[in-house]
Amino acid sequence: MQADVVNLSLAGPDDPLLTRLLRRGMQRGMIFVGAVPPGAVRAGFPTDVDGVLAVAAAEEATDAGRQLRAPASEVLTLVPGGHWDFASGSSIAAAEVTATVALLLSQRPHMPASEVFRVLARTSQNLITHNVPLVSVNACAALADVLQRSGCGSERAPVASAANSAAVHPRSPTRASIAN
Repeated sequence: MQADVVNLSLAGPDDPLLTRLLRRGMQRGMIFVGAVPPGAVRAGFPTDVDGVLAVAAAEEATDAGRQLRAPASEVLTLVPGGHWDFASGSSIAAAEVTATVALLLSQRPHMPASEVFRVLARTSQNLITHNVPLVSVNACAALADVLQRSGCGSERAPVASAANSAAVHPRSPTRASIAN
């Protein structure tokens, strides 16, 4: 069994062995999501590997280029011990994008990473946070785009729930892996 999408919320120097492993996974159809280090510089492992969906903090990103963006400042999240807290960093943004990718793959299981990137980039939307304009991945818009392009949904029955579509078109659940 292999994961369909893997979150690599980590950063480090180039590593030939890890790069080969990522490329092998990509050849098998796996999608890798990586966190861009602070400063929005796409350098080092894993975001410098072609085909990895690089995610930068929307609050820091100045030039999206080949990067996706998601909120990464003071995001509510779970922490050990069954508690919650606010966390910041591109790892948090990468986790949001990873979840969105898993949602898209639940509806179109064999969508290649390049198409996932195009959908997420095309459907990203402007947000205003603390009077600062940001561009961010929008899971709802991306899902609606995927369903509309696959012939699902209509004006009479808006795309409101992935669960409704899954009931009509049962698919195996998307498997995800998180490494951080």
